[in-house]
Amino acid sequence: MKNATCVIVGNEYLYDYAKLNSCKDIRIIPTVVNLDKYDKVTVKKNEQFTIVWIGSQATIHYLLQIIEPITRICNLVNGKLLIIGAKIKIPNIQLELVEWSEDSEVEHLKSAHVGIMPLSENKWDLGKCGFKIIQYMASGVPVIASPVGVNKTIITDTKNGFLAHTVDEWFNYIYAIYKGIDKAITDDAYQNVASNYSIRYAAPLLTQTLKDTLFNHNIDPALVEGFGKEWEMFSFKENDTSIEYLLSIWEDYFSIFPWKLLPDSGGIGADIGCGTGRWSLPVARRVEKLYLIDPSIQALNIAKNNLKGHKNIEFLNESANVSMQTIEPLDFAFSIGVLHHVPDIDSAFNSISSKLKKGAPFLVYLYYSFEESPIWYRLLWSFTDFVRKIISRMPYKMKVFSTQLIALLLYLPISKLGYLLTKIGLNTKNFPLIYYSDKPFYFMRNDSLDRFGTRLENRYSKQEILEIFNNSGFIDVQFSDRKPYWCACGIKE
Repeated sequence: MKNATCVIVGNEYLYDYAKLNSCKDIRIIPTVVNLDKYDKVTVKKNEQFTIVWIGSQATIHYLLQIIEPITRICNLVNGKLLIIGAKIKIPNIQLELVEWSEDSEVEHLKSAHVGIMPLSENKWDLGKCGFKIIQYMASGVPVIASPVGVNKTIITDTKNGFLAHTVDEWFNYIYAIYKGIDKAITDDAYQNVASNYSIRYAAPLLTQTLKDTLFNHNIDPALVEGFGKEWEMFSFKENDTSIEYLLSIWEDYFSIFPWKLLPDSGGIGADIGCGTGRWSLPVARRVEKLYLIDPSIQALNIAKNNLKGHKNIEFLNESANVSMQTIEPLDFAFSIGVLHHVPDIDSAFNSISSKLKKGAPFLVYLYYSFEESPIWYRLLWSFTDFVRKIISRMPYKMKVFSTQLIALLLYLPISKLGYLLTKIGLNTKNFPLIYYSDKPFYFMRNDSLDRFGTRLENRYSKQEILEIFNNSGFIDVQFSDRKPYWCACGIKE
Protein backbone atom coordinates (compact mmCIF):
# COMPACT_ATOMS: atom_id res chain seq x y z
CA MET A 1 0.00 0.00 0.00
CA LYS A 2 2.84 2.42 0.79
CA ASN A 3 4.08 2.01 -2.79
CA ALA A 4 0.76 3.09 -4.29
CA THR A 5 0.46 6.44 -6.03
CA CYS A 6 -2.93 6.95 -4.40
CA VAL A 7 -4.91 5.05 -1.76
CA ILE A 8 -8.71 5.35 -1.61
CA VAL A 9 -10.33 4.63 1.75
CA GLY A 10 -13.91 4.67 2.96
CA ASN A 11 -13.58 6.31 6.38
CA GLU A 12 -11.31 8.21 8.77
CA TYR A 13 -10.10 5.07 10.57
CA LEU A 14 -8.82 3.60 7.30
CA TYR A 15 -7.31 6.99 6.43
CA ASP A 16 -5.30 6.97 9.66
CA TYR A 17 -4.27 3.36 9.02
CA ALA A 18 -3.02 4.24 5.54
CA LYS A 19 -1.17 7.25 6.91
CA LEU A 20 0.59 5.06 9.49
CA ASN A 21 1.77 2.93 6.58
CA SER A 22 3.49 5.92 4.95
CA CYS A 23 0.90 6.47 2.21
CA LYS A 24 1.31 9.98 0.78
CA ASP A 25 -1.86 10.58 -1.27
CA ILE A 26 -4.91 9.27 0.60
CA ARG A 27 -8.47 10.08 -0.49
CA ILE A 28 -11.64 9.38 1.50
CA ILE A 29 -14.50 8.33 -0.75
CA PRO A 30 -17.38 6.80 1.22
CA THR A 31 -19.41 3.75 0.35
CA VAL A 32 -22.35 4.90 -1.76
CA VAL A 33 -25.58 3.74 -3.35
CA ASN A 34 -27.36 4.58 -6.56
CA LEU A 35 -30.41 6.46 -5.30
CA ASP A 36 -32.13 6.17 -8.68
CA LYS A 37 -32.34 2.42 -8.11
CA TYR A 38 -34.03 2.95 -4.73
CA ASP A 39 -36.34 5.72 -5.90
CA LYS A 40 -37.77 3.55 -8.67
CA VAL A 41 -39.06 0.91 -6.24
CA THR A 42 -42.42 1.46 -4.58
CA VAL A 43 -43.48 -1.22 -2.08
CA LYS A 44 -46.15 -1.41 0.60
CA LYS A 45 -44.90 -2.08 4.10
CA ASN A 46 -45.49 -5.58 5.41
CA GLU A 47 -48.62 -5.79 7.53
CA GLN A 48 -46.59 -7.62 10.14
CA PHE A 49 -43.97 -5.50 11.94
CA THR A 50 -40.64 -6.44 10.28
CA ILE A 51 -37.07 -6.01 11.43
CA VAL A 52 -34.60 -6.39 8.54
CA TRP A 53 -30.93 -7.33 8.53
CA ILE A 54 -28.97 -7.68 5.28
CA GLY A 55 -25.57 -9.35 5.12
CA SER A 56 -23.89 -12.66 4.43
CA GLN A 57 -23.21 -15.97 6.11
CA ALA A 58 -19.80 -14.64 7.18
CA THR A 59 -21.35 -11.72 9.09
CA ILE A 60 -24.42 -13.36 10.62
CA HIS A 61 -22.61 -13.54 13.98
CA TYR A 62 -23.20 -9.79 14.44
CA LEU A 63 -26.93 -10.39 14.39
CA LEU A 64 -26.66 -13.02 17.11
CA GLN A 65 -25.17 -10.42 19.48
CA ILE A 66 -28.57 -8.72 19.77
CA ILE A 67 -30.89 -11.64 19.09
CA GLU A 68 -32.26 -11.50 22.66
CA PRO A 69 -33.85 -8.01 22.42
CA ILE A 70 -35.02 -8.80 18.87
CA THR A 71 -36.72 -11.98 20.09
CA ARG A 72 -38.33 -10.09 22.96
CA ILE A 73 -39.72 -7.35 20.75
CA CYS A 74 -40.97 -9.75 18.08
CA ASN A 75 -42.80 -11.80 20.66
CA LEU A 76 -44.22 -8.67 22.25
CA VAL A 77 -45.62 -7.13 19.06
CA ASN A 78 -46.03 -10.27 16.92
CA GLY A 79 -43.19 -9.14 14.69
CA LYS A 80 -40.74 -11.05 12.48
CA LEU A 81 -37.06 -10.90 11.56
CA LEU A 82 -36.28 -10.66 7.85
CA ILE A 83 -32.77 -11.88 7.01
CA ILE A 84 -31.43 -11.15 3.52
CA GLY A 85 -28.41 -13.08 2.32
CA ALA A 86 -27.81 -15.65 5.07
CA LYS A 87 -29.35 -18.78 6.53
CA ILE A 88 -29.75 -19.48 10.22
CA LYS A 89 -32.07 -21.21 12.69
CA ILE A 90 -33.14 -19.15 15.69
CA PRO A 91 -35.63 -20.59 18.21
CA ASN A 92 -38.66 -18.72 19.56
CA ILE A 93 -38.80 -16.12 16.77
CA GLN A 94 -40.56 -15.86 13.44
CA LEU A 95 -37.97 -15.75 10.66
CA GLU A 96 -38.13 -14.96 6.98
CA LEU A 97 -34.98 -15.95 5.10
CA VAL A 98 -34.52 -14.70 1.56
CA GLU A 99 -31.67 -15.09 -0.91
CA TRP A 100 -29.85 -11.91 -1.75
CA SER A 101 -30.54 -10.62 -5.23
CA GLU A 102 -29.64 -7.30 -6.75
CA ASP A 103 -33.03 -7.22 -8.41
CA SER A 104 -35.03 -7.77 -5.23
CA GLU A 105 -32.96 -6.37 -2.34
CA VAL A 106 -34.50 -2.88 -2.44
CA GLU A 107 -38.01 -4.32 -2.53
CA HIS A 108 -37.30 -6.43 0.57
CA LEU A 109 -35.63 -3.53 2.40
CA LYS A 110 -38.49 -1.15 1.73
CA SER A 111 -41.05 -3.70 2.95
CA ALA A 112 -39.52 -3.63 6.45
CA HIS A 113 -40.20 -1.23 9.33
CA VAL A 114 -36.72 -0.98 10.81
CA GLY A 115 -33.19 -1.85 9.62
CA ILE A 116 -30.42 -2.90 12.00
CA MET A 117 -26.62 -2.96 11.91
CA PRO A 118 -25.02 -4.40 15.06
CA LEU A 119 -21.21 -4.45 15.24
CA SER A 120 -18.43 -5.27 17.69
CA GLU A 121 -15.82 -2.85 19.02
CA ASN A 122 -12.67 -4.13 17.32
CA LYS A 123 -10.19 -2.98 14.67
CA TRP A 124 -11.85 -4.97 11.89
CA ASP A 125 -15.23 -3.44 12.53
CA LEU A 126 -13.75 0.05 12.84
CA GLY A 127 -12.75 -0.36 9.21
CA LYS A 128 -16.31 -1.04 8.04
CA CYS A 129 -17.98 1.67 5.98
CA GLY A 130 -21.64 1.44 6.99
CA PHE A 131 -23.16 0.08 3.77
CA LYS A 132 -26.15 -1.48 5.57
CA ILE A 133 -27.01 1.83 7.21
CA ILE A 134 -26.79 3.65 3.90
CA GLN A 135 -29.06 1.08 2.25
CA TYR A 136 -31.66 1.37 5.00
CA MET A 137 -31.60 5.16 4.86
CA ALA A 138 -31.92 5.14 1.06
CA SER A 139 -34.92 2.82 1.46
CA GLY A 140 -36.67 5.20 3.85
CA VAL A 141 -36.40 2.64 6.66
CA PRO A 142 -35.54 3.83 10.20
CA VAL A 143 -32.13 2.54 11.20
CA ILE A 144 -30.56 1.39 14.45
CA ALA A 145 -26.85 0.61 14.67
CA SER A 146 -24.04 0.00 17.12
CA PRO A 147 -22.05 3.18 17.90
CA VAL A 148 -18.89 1.80 16.29
CA GLY A 149 -16.60 3.43 13.75
CA VAL A 150 -18.20 5.15 10.79
CA ASN A 151 -21.69 4.35 12.11
CA LYS A 152 -21.26 7.36 14.40
CA THR A 153 -20.46 9.53 11.39
CA ILE A 154 -23.39 8.45 9.25
CA ILE A 155 -25.94 8.49 12.06
CA THR A 156 -26.68 11.56 14.13
CA ASP A 157 -28.34 9.91 17.11
CA THR A 158 -32.13 10.49 17.27
CA LYS A 159 -31.91 12.94 14.34
CA ASN A 160 -31.60 10.59 11.36
CA GLY A 161 -31.29 7.26 13.13
CA PHE A 162 -30.48 5.65 16.44
CA LEU A 163 -27.26 4.43 18.08
CA ALA A 164 -27.85 1.62 20.56
CA HIS A 165 -25.17 1.18 23.21
CA THR A 166 -26.84 -1.56 25.29
CA VAL A 167 -29.21 -4.48 24.87
CA ASP A 168 -31.96 -2.45 26.54
CA GLU A 169 -31.41 0.44 24.12
CA TRP A 170 -31.79 -1.95 21.18
CA PHE A 171 -35.11 -3.10 22.61
CA ASN A 172 -36.33 0.41 23.45
CA TYR A 173 -35.39 1.94 20.07
CA ILE A 174 -37.05 -0.90 18.12
CA TYR A 175 -40.16 -0.59 20.29
CA ALA A 176 -40.21 3.21 19.80
CA ILE A 177 -40.14 2.70 16.02
CA TYR A 178 -42.95 0.18 16.32
CA LYS A 179 -45.00 2.75 18.22
CA GLY A 180 -44.22 5.39 15.59
CA ILE A 181 -41.51 8.03 15.12
CA ASP A 182 -41.39 11.43 13.46
CA LYS A 183 -41.17 11.09 9.68
CA ALA A 184 -38.55 13.83 9.74
CA ILE A 185 -36.06 11.23 10.97
CA THR A 186 -36.29 9.08 7.84
CA ASP A 187 -36.50 12.18 5.63
CA ASP A 188 -33.30 13.50 7.16
CA ALA A 189 -31.67 10.09 6.75
CA TYR A 190 -32.57 9.97 3.05
CA GLN A 191 -31.20 13.47 2.53
CA ASN A 192 -27.98 12.45 4.30
CA VAL A 193 -27.52 9.69 1.74
CA ALA A 194 -28.30 12.02 -1.17
CA SER A 195 -25.78 14.60 0.07
CA ASN A 196 -22.97 12.36 1.30
CA TYR A 197 -23.40 8.70 0.35
CA SER A 198 -24.80 8.60 -3.17
CA ILE A 199 -23.17 7.98 -6.55
CA ARG A 200 -24.06 11.54 -7.50
CA TYR A 201 -21.94 12.76 -4.58
CA ALA A 202 -19.03 10.33 -4.94
CA ALA A 203 -18.66 10.16 -8.73
CA PRO A 204 -16.97 13.59 -9.01
CA LEU A 205 -14.63 12.66 -6.14
CA LEU A 206 -13.64 9.42 -7.84
CA THR A 207 -13.29 11.12 -11.21
CA GLN A 208 -11.00 13.76 -9.73
CA THR A 209 -8.98 11.11 -7.91
CA LEU A 210 -8.50 9.07 -11.07
CA LYS A 211 -7.61 12.22 -12.99
CA ASP A 212 -5.07 13.21 -10.36
CA THR A 213 -3.60 9.72 -10.21
CA LEU A 214 -3.46 9.01 -13.93
CA PHE A 215 -2.32 12.44 -15.10
CA ASN A 216 -1.07 14.07 -11.91
CA HIS A 217 1.27 11.28 -10.84
CA ASN A 218 4.24 13.49 -11.53
CA ILE A 219 4.09 15.35 -8.22
CA ASP A 220 5.08 14.46 -4.69
CA PRO A 221 2.06 15.37 -2.48
CA ALA A 222 4.24 15.89 0.60
CA LEU A 223 6.51 18.17 -1.41
CA VAL A 224 3.55 20.19 -2.69
CA GLU A 225 2.29 20.59 0.87
CA GLY A 226 5.71 21.74 2.01
CA PHE A 227 6.02 24.32 -0.75
CA GLY A 228 2.54 25.60 0.09
CA LYS A 229 3.73 26.33 3.62
CA GLU A 230 6.97 27.83 2.32
CA TRP A 231 5.16 30.28 0.04
CA GLU A 232 2.84 31.29 2.86
CA MET A 233 5.98 32.23 4.77
CA PHE A 234 7.74 33.90 1.82
CA SER A 235 4.93 35.44 -0.19
CA PHE A 236 7.15 38.12 -1.82
CA LYS A 237 4.90 41.06 -1.15
CA GLU A 238 6.32 44.47 -2.01
CA ASN A 239 6.72 45.31 1.66
CA ASP A 240 8.67 42.07 2.20
CA THR A 241 11.39 42.63 -0.37
CA SER A 242 12.58 45.09 -2.95
CA ILE A 243 11.02 44.81 -6.39
CA GLU A 244 14.32 46.09 -7.74
CA TYR A 245 16.16 43.05 -6.40
CA LEU A 246 13.39 40.75 -7.60
CA LEU A 247 13.68 42.13 -11.12
CA SER A 248 17.45 41.74 -11.09
CA ILE A 249 17.09 38.06 -10.23
CA TRP A 250 14.34 37.71 -12.83
CA GLU A 251 16.78 39.09 -15.38
CA ASP A 252 19.32 36.41 -14.38
CA TYR A 253 16.76 33.77 -15.35
CA PHE A 254 15.28 35.46 -18.44
CA SER A 255 18.47 36.87 -19.99
CA ILE A 256 18.36 34.19 -22.71
CA PHE A 257 14.61 34.22 -23.33
CA PRO A 258 13.89 34.98 -27.02
CA TRP A 259 11.12 37.57 -26.72
CA LYS A 260 11.37 38.24 -30.46
CA LEU A 261 9.86 34.79 -31.17
CA LEU A 262 6.56 35.72 -29.53
CA PRO A 263 3.61 37.07 -31.55
CA ASP A 264 3.10 40.83 -31.72
CA SER A 265 0.36 40.49 -29.10
CA GLY A 266 2.81 38.83 -26.72
CA GLY A 267 1.11 35.49 -27.16
CA ILE A 268 -0.31 32.95 -24.73
CA GLY A 269 2.08 31.42 -22.22
CA ALA A 270 2.35 29.49 -18.98
CA ASP A 271 4.34 29.79 -15.76
CA ILE A 272 4.59 26.16 -14.69
CA GLY A 273 5.04 25.80 -10.96
CA CYS A 274 4.37 29.49 -10.44
CA GLY A 275 4.60 29.50 -6.64
CA THR A 276 3.91 33.06 -5.49
CA GLY A 277 3.85 34.31 -9.07
CA ARG A 278 6.99 36.41 -8.52
CA TRP A 279 8.58 35.47 -11.88
CA SER A 280 5.31 36.17 -13.70
CA LEU A 281 5.09 39.79 -12.55
CA PRO A 282 7.31 41.18 -15.37
CA VAL A 283 6.00 38.65 -17.92
CA ALA A 284 2.31 39.45 -17.44
CA ARG A 285 2.89 43.03 -18.59
CA ARG A 286 4.31 41.86 -21.93
CA VAL A 287 1.90 39.15 -23.07
CA GLU A 288 -1.68 38.64 -24.19
CA LYS A 289 -2.52 35.88 -21.72
CA LEU A 290 -0.61 34.00 -19.04
CA TYR A 291 -1.53 30.79 -17.22
CA LEU A 292 -0.16 30.47 -13.70
CA ILE A 293 -0.07 26.77 -12.85
CA ASP A 294 0.75 25.22 -9.49
CA PRO A 295 -0.41 22.06 -7.65
CA SER A 296 -0.35 23.93 -4.33
CA ILE A 297 -3.57 25.83 -3.64
CA GLN A 298 -1.81 27.86 -0.92
CA ALA A 299 0.79 29.04 -3.40
CA LEU A 300 -1.83 29.81 -6.03
CA ASN A 301 -3.87 31.91 -3.60
CA ILE A 302 -0.77 33.99 -2.85
CA ALA A 303 -0.07 34.36 -6.57
CA LYS A 304 -3.64 35.54 -7.12
CA ASN A 305 -3.12 38.25 -4.53
CA ASN A 306 0.29 39.26 -5.87
CA LEU A 307 -1.03 39.62 -9.44
CA LYS A 308 -4.57 40.77 -8.69
CA GLY A 309 -4.12 43.87 -10.83
CA HIS A 310 -3.58 41.84 -14.02
CA LYS A 311 -6.65 40.87 -16.01
CA ASN A 312 -4.84 38.63 -18.51
CA ILE A 313 -4.01 35.84 -16.05
CA GLU A 314 -5.76 32.52 -15.50
CA PHE A 315 -4.88 30.39 -12.47
CA LEU A 316 -4.86 26.59 -12.55
CA ASN A 317 -4.48 24.47 -9.41
CA GLU A 318 -2.94 21.51 -11.24
CA SER A 319 0.36 19.87 -12.05
CA ALA A 320 2.12 20.38 -15.36
CA ASN A 321 0.95 16.99 -16.57
CA VAL A 322 -2.73 17.68 -15.84
CA SER A 323 -2.83 21.32 -16.94
CA MET A 324 -1.39 20.47 -20.35
CA GLN A 325 -4.44 18.29 -20.95
CA THR A 326 -6.86 21.20 -20.62
CA ILE A 327 -5.37 24.48 -21.88
CA GLU A 328 -5.06 25.83 -25.41
CA PRO A 329 -1.80 25.65 -27.44
CA LEU A 330 0.92 27.91 -26.03
CA ASP A 331 3.27 30.42 -27.65
CA PHE A 332 5.78 30.05 -24.81
CA ALA A 333 6.28 28.55 -21.37
CA PHE A 334 8.72 28.85 -18.51
CA SER A 335 9.40 26.90 -15.33
CA ILE A 336 11.84 28.44 -12.86
CA GLY A 337 13.29 26.21 -10.15
CA VAL A 338 10.49 23.63 -10.25
CA LEU A 339 11.11 20.65 -12.50
CA HIS A 340 14.10 19.40 -10.52
CA HIS A 341 11.55 18.67 -7.79
CA VAL A 342 9.25 16.41 -9.86
CA PRO A 343 9.58 12.60 -9.76
CA ASP A 344 9.75 12.24 -13.56
CA ILE A 345 11.24 15.22 -15.37
CA ASP A 346 10.99 13.56 -18.80
CA SER A 347 7.25 13.14 -18.36
CA ALA A 348 6.89 16.80 -17.39
CA PHE A 349 8.94 17.99 -20.38
CA ASN A 350 6.93 15.81 -22.76
CA SER A 351 3.62 17.11 -21.38
CA ILE A 352 4.74 20.72 -21.77
CA SER A 353 6.17 20.07 -25.22
CA SER A 354 2.87 18.57 -26.35
CA LYS A 355 1.09 21.88 -25.72
CA LEU A 356 3.68 24.26 -27.20
CA LYS A 357 3.27 25.48 -30.78
CA LYS A 358 6.01 24.95 -33.33
CA GLY A 359 8.74 27.48 -32.75
CA ALA A 360 7.61 28.26 -29.18
CA PRO A 361 10.37 28.82 -26.60
CA PHE A 362 10.51 26.97 -23.27
CA LEU A 363 12.72 28.42 -20.52
CA VAL A 364 13.76 26.42 -17.46
CA TYR A 365 16.01 26.80 -14.47
CA LEU A 366 17.27 23.46 -13.15
CA TYR A 367 19.72 22.78 -10.35
CA TYR A 368 23.11 21.94 -11.83
CA SER A 369 25.32 19.04 -10.78
CA PHE A 370 28.49 21.13 -10.27
CA GLU A 371 30.13 19.37 -13.21
CA GLU A 372 32.23 22.47 -13.88
CA SER A 373 33.17 23.08 -10.25
CA PRO A 374 36.42 21.99 -8.56
CA ILE A 375 36.51 18.73 -6.59
CA TRP A 376 36.57 20.49 -3.22
CA TYR A 377 33.38 22.34 -4.14
CA ARG A 378 31.60 19.10 -5.06
CA LEU A 379 32.73 17.47 -1.81
CA LEU A 380 31.38 20.44 0.12
CA TRP A 381 28.07 20.13 -1.72
CA SER A 382 27.93 16.39 -0.89
CA PHE A 383 28.19 17.26 2.79
CA THR A 384 25.45 19.90 2.54
CA ASP A 385 23.26 17.41 0.68
CA PHE A 386 23.68 14.97 3.56
CA VAL A 387 22.54 17.74 5.90
CA ARG A 388 19.57 18.45 3.60
CA LYS A 389 18.40 14.86 3.78
CA ILE A 390 18.31 15.10 7.58
CA ILE A 391 16.67 18.52 7.85
CA SER A 392 14.08 17.86 5.13
CA ARG A 393 12.67 14.99 7.18
CA MET A 394 12.21 17.04 10.33
CA PRO A 395 8.81 18.27 11.54
CA TYR A 396 7.95 21.49 9.75
CA LYS A 397 8.57 23.92 12.63
CA MET A 398 11.94 22.35 13.37
CA LYS A 399 12.76 22.40 9.66
CA VAL A 400 11.98 26.11 9.44
CA PHE A 401 14.04 26.89 12.54
CA SER A 402 17.04 24.90 11.23
CA THR A 403 16.98 26.45 7.76
CA GLN A 404 16.58 29.99 9.07
CA LEU A 405 19.53 29.38 11.39
CA ILE A 406 21.57 28.21 8.41
CA ALA A 407 20.61 31.39 6.55
CA LEU A 408 21.73 33.53 9.48
CA LEU A 409 24.93 31.69 10.42
CA LEU A 410 26.10 30.50 6.99
CA TYR A 411 24.40 32.18 4.03
CA LEU A 412 24.70 35.70 5.39
CA PRO A 413 28.31 35.79 6.65
CA ILE A 414 29.77 33.63 3.86
CA SER A 415 28.04 35.56 1.07
CA LYS A 416 29.06 38.89 2.57
CA LEU A 417 32.64 37.66 2.89
CA GLY A 418 32.48 36.76 -0.81
CA TYR A 419 31.24 40.27 -1.50
CA LEU A 420 34.25 41.81 0.26
CA LEU A 421 36.67 39.48 -1.52
CA THR A 422 35.14 40.45 -4.85
CA LYS A 423 35.48 44.14 -3.99
CA ILE A 424 39.23 43.78 -3.36
CA GLY A 425 39.69 42.12 -6.72
CA LEU A 426 39.91 38.40 -5.89
CA ASN A 427 38.43 35.73 -8.16
CA THR A 428 35.31 34.51 -6.34
CA LYS A 429 33.76 32.52 -9.18
CA ASN A 430 33.74 29.30 -7.12
CA PHE A 431 33.35 30.95 -3.73
CA PRO A 432 30.44 29.30 -1.83
CA LEU A 433 27.19 31.27 -1.86
CA ILE A 434 28.73 34.07 -3.92
CA TYR A 435 25.45 34.42 -5.83
CA TYR A 436 23.85 35.85 -2.65
CA SER A 437 26.60 38.43 -2.05
CA ASP A 438 24.42 41.32 -3.24
CA LYS A 439 21.03 39.83 -2.37
CA PRO A 440 18.79 40.79 0.58
CA PHE A 441 18.68 38.46 3.58
CA TYR A 442 15.03 37.73 2.72
CA PHE A 443 16.14 35.80 -0.38
CA MET A 444 18.74 33.89 1.61
CA ARG A 445 16.12 32.80 4.16
CA ASN A 446 13.75 31.67 1.42
CA ASP A 447 16.41 29.79 -0.53
CA SER A 448 17.79 28.16 2.62
CA LEU A 449 14.35 26.71 3.35
CA ASP A 450 13.99 25.75 -0.31
CA ARG A 451 17.44 24.15 -0.46
CA PHE A 452 17.56 22.31 2.89
CA GLY A 453 13.86 21.76 3.52
CA THR A 454 12.98 19.88 0.31
CA ARG A 455 13.14 16.09 0.30
CA LEU A 456 12.97 15.54 -3.45
CA GLU A 457 15.81 17.25 -5.29
CA ASN A 458 17.47 16.27 -8.56
CA ARG A 459 20.50 17.86 -10.20
CA TYR A 460 21.49 17.78 -13.85
CA SER A 461 24.57 18.36 -15.93
CA LYS A 462 24.51 20.58 -18.98
CA GLN A 463 24.60 17.49 -21.21
CA GLU A 464 21.73 15.84 -19.33
CA ILE A 465 19.57 18.94 -19.69
CA LEU A 466 20.36 19.10 -23.39
CA GLU A 467 19.28 15.46 -23.80
CA ILE A 468 16.03 16.09 -21.88
CA PHE A 469 15.20 18.99 -24.21
CA ASN A 470 16.10 17.04 -27.35
CA ASN A 471 14.18 13.94 -26.29
CA SER A 472 11.08 16.09 -25.70
CA GLY A 473 11.10 17.67 -29.16
CA PHE A 474 13.13 20.84 -28.61
CA ILE A 475 15.96 22.20 -30.73
CA ASP A 476 18.39 25.14 -30.59
CA VAL A 477 18.85 24.78 -26.84
CA GLN A 478 20.75 27.74 -25.39
CA PHE A 479 22.35 27.89 -21.93
CA SER A 480 22.94 31.05 -19.94
CA ASP A 481 26.53 31.77 -18.97
CA ARG A 482 25.49 33.65 -15.84
CA LYS A 483 24.42 32.33 -12.47
CA PRO A 484 22.30 30.61 -11.29
CA TYR A 485 23.07 27.43 -13.25
CA TRP A 486 21.53 26.06 -15.35
CA CYS A 487 19.12 28.35 -17.11
CA ALA A 488 18.33 26.90 -20.51
CA CYS A 489 15.87 27.66 -23.28
CA GLY A 490 14.80 25.35 -26.09
CA ILE A 491 12.61 25.92 -29.14
CA LYS A 492 9.76 23.53 -29.95
CA GLU A 493 10.70 21.71 -33.16
